[in-house]
Amino acid sequence: MWREHADQVPLIGYSSAGALIVAVTEMDWEAMSAAVELDDAKRRGFTLLPGESLRARGLCGGDVRGALWCRLDSSFDPTRSAPALLTKLAALGVNVHRHVEVTSVEPDGVEMLDSGVRRRERADLVLVCPGSSEHWSTPPDLGPRTRVTRHQMFETAPTAPRLTATIADGDTMRRQPGFVSTASLLGPREPDAARWHARLRAVQRRDGRIVFGEISATDAETTAQRSPLPERHLKDRLEAIVGARLPLVERRWTCTHTESLDGAPYRLEQLAERSWLVSEVDELGLAGMPMLARRLIESAFDGRDTDPSRRPIDPAATPAVR
Repeated sequence: MWREHADQVPLIGYSSAGALIVAVTEMDWEAMSAAVELDDAKRRGFTLLPGESLRARGLCGGDVRGALWCRLDSSFDPTRSAPALLTKLAALGVNVHRHVEVTSVEPDGVEMLDSGVRRRERADLVLVCPGSSEHWSTPPDLGPRTRVTRHQMFETAPTAPRLTATIADGDTMRRQPGFVSTASLLGPREPDAARWHARLRAVQRRDGRIVFGEISATDAETTAQRSPLPERHLKDRLEAIVGARLPLVERRWTCTHTESLDGAPYRLEQLAERSWLVSEVDELGLAGMPMLARRLIESAFDGRDTDPSRRPIDPAATPAVR
């Protein structure tokens, strides 16, 4: 789906380089071997590559058992995609009000506080996208089912050696809906990864900087994000996989997500006749945005379903690594 958007908005930083979920242990390899036997593995572009093949192709230089190659996976640069999409929406006549406090949703519009100024906007369709903002009073049936988590990411200085694909370790399979039936083969998590809620995923931007992470924490678990140890753990793991030293980390940042407490991957709920609440959970976010937009259109204009978040996600509609 993102390929279609990239054709219309080239500046989103789209790359169709694919992704590697790397097997560091034998149990990782067993889980990935099971994944290529899934009924939809071919449709999702899965191929199992042994370590020798990875090294021969220059995909990974480290001592790894192998990897699950996800050929259809893509990536994009969120620092470029959001501004590009907002520019495109403005050109289409869509008004986007960011970082405002929604105070009232009405049948023909919305009332908001924008930098302390109360405003009312009339609209044919209103989409309230609170994300993890605390400036929105969520409906009673939404709030108790979610909680805010913080995710810390890291960015290195530019480096010449190229990552030819997005790289992730086996832990990413634990959180993706498309690997539910195979993730149990991974075995227990490493103690450090479990302690810091850490999992590895890395992608190289066009300027040569490598972005990697991540560490997750709720409000009550922020100690790990103030410690250098989780960062060192993830960087050591990435260096072991690629078989090369990485440059120094120059930038660190924390983003927030809404985590589901009941397994629903997102919320799409009707607030009024022409108003909808759209809230991603569990990092679906930009990766699953085209799929979420399609379901919104079906519900808002076709009237097919007033609670589409209860329908299962097609694993092929979202990346295996996100």
